[in-house]
Amino acid sequence: NSGIRVPQTAYLRFFTFSNVPYEIKDIHFSQISVGVPFWGSNEIVGENSQLYDLVYETNEGIAIFENLNFLPRARFVENIIKADNTNFVINQLWHGEINPKTTAFVEGYNGILEFNDGEIISTDFSKTDKVTISVKTSGRSFLVLSDSWYPGWRAYVDGIETNIYRTNATSRGIIIENPGEHLVEFKFIPLSFCIGLIVSLITLTSIGIILNLNTIKRTYKRFKEMNYR
Repeated sequence: NSGIRVPQTAYLRFFTFSNVPYEIKDIHFSQISVGVPFWGSNEIVGENSQLYDLVYETNEGIAIFENLNFLPRARFVENIIKADNTNFVINQLWHGEINPKTTAFVEGYNGILEFNDGEIISTDFSKTDKVTISVKTSGRSFLVLSDSWYPGWRAYVDGIETNIYRTNATSRGIIIENPGEHLVEFKFIPLSFCIGLIVSLITLTSIGIILNLNTIKRTYKRFKEMNYR
């Protein structure tokens, strides 16, 4: 929302780690007005307060705003809603009245829908292929990580691998079963790495079999020569 600072132009920037090109189309801009529900982390902002705060502006009219309605990158939710597909989730998030601070849409899940609260103790987002989160839970809890859901990511709770659920269409979610303090790790292990590892193991196994066969052949040949003598 450029407002009066940039009345003729609005800039929209996308960033991706993808190695293949993407086409972006059907972009719609909507003006956010007073009365939009607030569910962010900034306790100073009220229900009908301004959602954006100007933090930097140039003489050329380029302005940077802070979104006061943001949610933490890692957080716990109390309730989940089962979702059959991503389109349903997007429609509900866009038109529904669900508070994403306490509720999340989860695909591929068939268990209970209510969870205990949890606390984020510390986070480490310094690596691109690993996220580490220390948490404290009061019982069975559901942790939402706002990072993109993508095949190749694996999650571990105290070193034990656990399932990653597609959450809110684009994010990741995991279940922490037991109360107490836990170490949660998200590690990126791409399919290409797994395929390469399997191919390497097959290759090494094949080489080992060939070497063993050659050894057996030489031993059998020597045995026959000894018997002949």
